[in-house]
Amino acid sequence: MFIGRRDELDRLITHAATSADAPHRIILIEGPIGIGKTALVGEFLRSGPPPRTLFARPDEIATNIPLGGIRPIVEDLLQADLALLLARRAPRALQRDVRDALSSSPTVLVIDDAHWLDDPAAELIEGLLAEPTT
Repeated sequence: MFIGRRDELDRLITHAATSADAPHRIILIEGPIGIGKTALVGEFLRSGPPPRTLFARPDEIATNIPLGGIRPIVEDLLQADLALLLARRAPRALQRDVRDALSSSPTVLVIDDAHWLDDPAAELIEGLLAEPTT
């Protein structure tokens, strides 16, 4: 059940729909544990987000696997299992591959619990924000 966060949801939907006016946009949802951040993100994803929306939820266990925190995003973009990709290419090369794949069309990346991102995943996200793709 989704209660009491309609204004925040509407703002989130509006920001995602108007993202074409800026190369990158960060929407940070923060607050105390249990306030409904994950419920808000879940409702956003159920509400019909932009056509290309990719989701990842890092966890503490995945922090020792390069790019493990954004595994579903990497696998969706590169159409292969992360373990196979890492067996063939270094994490830095995969970061470039992901960046290239993202440049093909506007994409919303949703990362729930981003504080658990592993270093290569965090570097990739920071790089995307620092250097707009064209």
